[in-house]
Amino acid sequence: ELHVMRRAELLRKLKEEHGWEIEGMRIKRARHRSGELMEMAEYNKKYGIQLGRYSTLVPRLVTKEFRRKGKNNFTREG
Repeated sequence: ELHVMRRAELLRKLKEEHGWEIEGMRIKRARHRSGELMEMAEYNKKYGIQLGRYSTLVPRLVTKEFRRKGKNNFTREG
């Protein structure tokens, strides 16, 4: 989450510079590259990531209960 002031600034820029529809502190519709305005559900479906777990080999992104052992082996601490 962004700080309230940063979020307000970002939303203002999206509205003024990119033509997004903003209602209060929420994005109502986003502008597609083709120029059409689309609902956020559709926009997220096309451009967002799905919730879930994604594998990573970057040590700082591995959960704390795991530690790096060897090149590609991760084991539980304990």
